[in-house]
Amino acid sequence: MRRWGSGARSPHPTDLIAEARATGLTVEVDGDRLVIRGPKEHGELARAILAAKARVLAVLAEEAEAAVAWRVAVMAPQIPTTGTIPFLVARSCQTGPADCLSCGDPMEAGQRYVCRPCAEAAQGVVAADEAARATRRTKGDQL
Repeated sequence: MRRWGSGARSPHPTDLIAEARATGLTVEVDGDRLVIRGPKEHGELARAILAAKARVLAVLAEEAEAAVAWRVAVMAPQIPTTGTIPFLVARSCQTGPADCLSCGDPMEAGQRYVCRPCAEAAQGVVAADEAARATRRTKGDQL
């Protein structure tokens, strides 16, 4: 494992996050808090991550946005122009009991059926569809 003590140059947050994940640490956002869990022997790495909190939070936000964005791109074409909206699938996959039914990724504690990125993507796609349907109805009323 790399030494993350004070040096002349602070490591890039993506390097810190990658090292944390490789060593079994989880790095999560809870509101405005950065939560790090895992083996105590990686305390030095955890402290380095906390020291770069603002930059790490920015990288994690970018990751979260990207995780939702690709799902939106895949789910949007599955919405029919009329009728009932089907279950939206992010990718075809085999799932286990703790996996997202839409993409197959492991779900976080407390999630049921779909992971957070798939839920956010589906909500966004459905909201956009509802707005589009309302616009079509309004235009139809004006004719």
